[in-house]
Amino acid sequence: MISFFCCNCGRKIETANAAAGTTIVCESCGQPASVPPRPATGPSTTPGVTATRSPQKAAGSGSNVGCIIGAVVAGVVLIASFRLMDAIADGLGIPHALFNTLVYGGALVVSLAIASKAKGKK
Repeated sequence: MISFFCCNCGRKIETANAAAGTTIVCESCGQPASVPPRPATGPSTTPGVTATRSPQKAAGSGSNVGCIIGAVVAGVVLIASFRLMDAIADGLGIPHALFNTLVYGGALVVSLAIASKAKGKK
């Protein structure tokens, strides 16, 4: 049996070894899920080549430095964007709340449109 997680919904999927390297439909979300190739187990059939597995990190192990740096950068960008939006609103003579609602609401609509189009391509 091959066990892996659906890249769409995160559900654990188990399938027969014969499905290795193919695409199946996830029973949970109904989206296609690529079955990983079967890992090498045992001696290699190619002369002079030894089958080895690289050590895998346990889930949750490792550093969160990348996440912390990303959060700090996102916070700085967000604060800078608020200040820029306020300056633009002042320059145009539009109330800040109205201007921010129009700009961020438009960005949300565009983001949702892109996400729905990307989901339709899967």
